Amino acid sequence: MKEMPILSSTPMVLAILEERKTQTRRIVKPQPHFPTVAADGQAGIYGIKLKPDGTCFYRTNGDGDSIKLKSPYGYKGDRLWVRETWRPALSDTHECFAYKADNMYQCGKQVPEGCNMAWKPSIHMPKKACRLWLEVANVRVERLQDISEEDAIAEGVLFEDGLYWDYLNNEYQYKSAIASYESLWMSIHGAESFLKNVWVWVVEFRRVG
Repeated sequence: MKEMPILSSTPMVLAILEERKTQTRRIVKPQPHFPTVAADGQAGIYGIKLKPDGTCFYRTNGDGDSIKLKSPYGYKGDRLWVRETWRPALSDTHECFAYKADNMYQCGKQVPEGCNMAWKPSIHMPKKACRLWLEVANVRVERLQDISEEDAIAEGVLFEDGLYWDYLNNEYQYKSAIASYESLWMSIHGAESFLKNVWVWVVEFRRVG
């Protein structure tokens, strides 16, 4: 079993804590390149296979060559430790960390009054400060726009009174979870990012700590 870090934004940390989020999509780097039309006149990919060790092989139906990528998120049974926005919590008696998502403290104790340490970006979180551990249940590769309604819900998009959240305009207005996820993706990657329909790693997980 391997342990790897994974960055998570504050809204998505909340989604994990509230047990709304059991999937995450991350851009495949580098992006696989395939011919628009293969030599036999068929478009697309001949096959995608993810081996147990996390190595992904793509075989084009043009020249038969394969492209190998290794999942940076491991495979079934591996664990991811979540890096989130955090800060050290001042104390004369113990080491402790606070988390921006819900202003909770790792040690479960009260922080002394007057603690005004600045929030630190998730990329700088040390492993000892981690409070969220995820076990990988499945890893696959697909186009971003292939996301299903069920999978969009598993991505943790907010839902209330029959509508899904618009992450660009900060209001409930979508009847589709996919539309909500599209706005979430664009809020992170830019206005035209969803239209690019990039290849993504789809990581399914369950919280174990």
